[in-house]
Amino acid sequence: MQLPTLVSAPRGAAYIAVDGGAIAGAATLRFHPGNEADVLRLYVRLGHRRRGIAQALLRQAMARARERGFASLRAIAMAEMCEGIATLGAAGFREVEPFTEVPASWQSVVFLRALLA
Repeated sequence: MQLPTLVSAPRGAAYIAVDGGAIAGAATLRFHPGNEADVLRLYVRLGHRRRGIAQALLRQAMARARERGFASLRAIAMAEMCEGIATLGAAGFREVEPFTEVPASWQSVVFLRALLA
């Protein structure tokens, strides 16, 4: 599998979770010049949820961003993704002011940031 340029090394990283021999979930990181990185595409398949997989993916992503010297990790979630927003909140993400523009087709989004220090 080839990763898109924006998340392949050295500009990013990808994490795949395997549960019982099946791909259960994934998360990607995109590194920006400066002190921030983005966690993108955090997803756990329905049959694998509520097993701590999303938290494990986030821990790996946060550790990698820390290792690279980033001060914070950002995320964007659709407002109706309550479970995902709660998962990010449990990992230390807090809602913040918008930090980028999003497509007009995205009705309502929540911007989040976790400090890594």
